[in-house]
Amino acid sequence: MKTGFKDLDNIIKLRSPQLILCVSADYVIEDFLLNIVKNISIIQKKSVLYIDNNLIRDCTENIKKEREIIFENKKYAMEILPMLIEVSDNTLDDIVSSMTMLNRTKLLDNRIVESILTQEEIIKLSKDNKVDLIEIDDGKKFIKPVELFNEEEKGKLKEADFRIKSSPLFLEHKEGLVLEDLKELCYKYKKENDIKCIFVNNIDIINDYNQQEILKELHDLSKILDINLFIGKSILNVDEISLEDIIKNLEVQVKYTDTILYLKDGGEYDKDILHIWIIKNIFNNLGKVSLLHLKDYNKCISLKRKFY
Repeated sequence: MKTGFKDLDNIIKLRSPQLILCVSADYVIEDFLLNIVKNISIIQKKSVLYIDNNLIRDCTENIKKEREIIFENKKYAMEILPMLIEVSDNTLDDIVSSMTMLNRTKLLDNRIVESILTQEEIIKLSKDNKVDLIEIDDGKKFIKPVELFNEEEKGKLKEADFRIKSSPLFLEHKEGLVLEDLKELCYKYKKENDIKCIFVNNIDIINDYNQQEILKELHDLSKILDINLFIGKSILNVDEISLEDIIKNLEVQVKYTDTILYLKDGGEYDKDILHIWIIKNIFNNLGKVSLLHLKDYNKCISLKRKFY
């Protein structure tokens, strides 16, 4: 089993069960993890469980309710226009975007249009291959034109959806788990689906122990289930803190992890680059790996590495 990034694989070696802690202050953890999920589950066909606290794609019922509100509101009764609802990061479509190179925002907007309107309504309302979405804030209406997918893009989307549906990828959306519930969930998927790798996008969704105790329990779990377990951990902004100080601050968690990855967005200086420092590893391999990070498409691509 491989992450899909050769230089990273040469360092962390997923052939052995381990707890891998991914730390960042730059909101890049989920993009990074979902690229690995795609590479392991969709491409390599290995069973993966992804546990997140974001909204997954199956929000059709909520969208239908929003549609009813718009169409029943007399103020907008004559304006057959869908409403742009607030939707958080969408796990499945972030994977689709990485697979197809379809813009993730355009993808989300098209999903909303297709969920609210029938095909007949889309044809009737579209102009120059665009449909207007309405966002309502404090009673004020804002119109946002959405460019619809062309036939080639629809073909890519259909193929990606099929590949995901036929892959051994399992998603669980959880908010406020206790540790025992998380462990039970992992045991269940291991027994029923022989899961090879488990991802938890944010350690903060586990809320009944201190994080050192959580990491200790999850470290033991990775060995018992013989899996690779990735855990995301967001930290406060560290722009003014050196890498050495960051490593020092993480030392309290070192004994409960096998591998620690520190993720840093390149910012304006290294635009579209994601730097990954391997600051602990059970094979004593330390180094730095850099990936091209195309945020609009949730796509990570291998670049060069450096050792120290």
